Amino acid sequence: MLALLLTIAAAPAELPVHPMPVAVEQSGEPSDEQICDSFNALAAEVNKELPKMTDAVTRTDGIAVVCALKLFTTSKYILLTSAEMKDGWQATKQAQFDKLNCVDQPRTRKLIDRGWVIEAIFSLRSGERVAMRAHCS
Repeated sequence: MLALLLTIAAAPAELPVHPMPVAVEQSGEPSDEQICDSFNALAAEVNKELPKMTDAVTRTDGIAVVCALKLFTTSKYILLTSAEMKDGWQATKQAQFDKLNCVDQPRTRKLIDRGWVIEAIFSLRSGERVAMRAHCS
């Protein structure tokens, strides 16, 4: 079976991008198993560098993949309480997350269109947890 290389860079923009090869069937599309293997390889590589401050108030703690659910999750900790966050921060962050995954990263958009879920979980210093999933329209 002929394999080509496809690069998937699904890491959030503020993390170092670690492109990874994915074997592609002759049809040109990787199988979900191949995508899962690539996401797991990416998570293992990036997690070696974490936790890492990605800006003055945000620490990226880890990446997890649940292949059975076609789920790719990035966990982040925000060094602020909900009271310290700007009004409307969740809507702003959701719009940024959607743009990143649906517009700026066309390969990630293809995966979302195939049923993969790209998610970020934000834990605030005050204890709240906010989960965001990329929604492409």
